[in-house]
Amino acid sequence: MTEYTIPPATDADVRRALDLAVAQVRRNLPAFTYASQNHSSVGNFYPAVANDQWTSGFWPGEIWLAYEHTRDPFCATLGTIQVQSMLHASKPDRDRSP
Repeated sequence: MTEYTIPPATDADVRRALDLAVAQVRRNLPAFTYASQNHSSVGNFYPAVANDQWTSGFWPGEIWLAYEHTRDPFCATLGTIQVQSMLHASKPDRDRSP
């Protein structure tokens, strides 16, 4: 059996990986400013849906991680938009019967 040794990631490797992740987040920001991706693909695409699914927190988390890496105020603004759009999900529906 052949054993493979994977060298540890360097700081430069980590920075490149984070830069790539941030670029992917930025590419998706226009389509998902006020929405999140559906929990499953439709025709190999994750369409925009309201922030009321169990996966809705993943996208804002990615935006905030992009902000943490870049300190770009644009990411902070869009992260805040996402959090505000999810507030309705955290409040009980006062019109709902028990």
